[in-house]
Amino acid sequence: MKIGIDLDDVVTWWVPHFIKFYNNKTGSNLKFEDWKHYRFEKLIGMSKDEVRPLINEFVDSSFHDEIELVDGAKQALEKLSGPYEISFITARPLRYAERTRELLSRYHLKIPLINCRNKDDSFINKGEICSRLDVGLFIDDSREYALTIAEKGIQVFLFNRPWNQENSLPENITRIYSWNEALKELIK
Repeated sequence: MKIGIDLDDVVTWWVPHFIKFYNNKTGSNLKFEDWKHYRFEKLIGMSKDEVRPLINEFVDSSFHDEIELVDGAKQALEKLSGPYEISFITARPLRYAERTRELLSRYHLKIPLINCRNKDDSFINKGEICSRLDVGLFIDDSREYALTIAEKGIQVFLFNRPWNQENSLPENITRIYSWNEALKELIK
């Protein structure tokens, strides 16, 4: 079986490090549990165009260099790499490709990276990508993306995060709380 895995806040802790950057830059006191929307612009009341330069600055900063792995991610990926064909599938803008590769290299994650972007950086639906690649399971933290993938009949593990707390989930989306739980679900 092929498994697709999102990067940010599934394998690496993007949000906590962005919050550190944002609080440092603005003097805010934003906390992880305050992040109730997947889209940052909704959280702070800015437009997408206003937020993009802020995120670009973060990705180019030392705060991005400090991004850590989610607990258990590396060990789980190593276990999954044997019996499964795994790929990272990210919606990160193409502008971040080099920084993303640096991040993966720092943690010795030699897993193929697939970007959900066209050459003009427009977004390609993750569900479409997963369907084209014949992915049987996808692991994500975004309820929005999980739903588009599940609509294609693909099983999804949704990492429990403050921004995905809507209760109603289709039958083929399973909420998980850790990488250990993901492994147990796969071994069933």
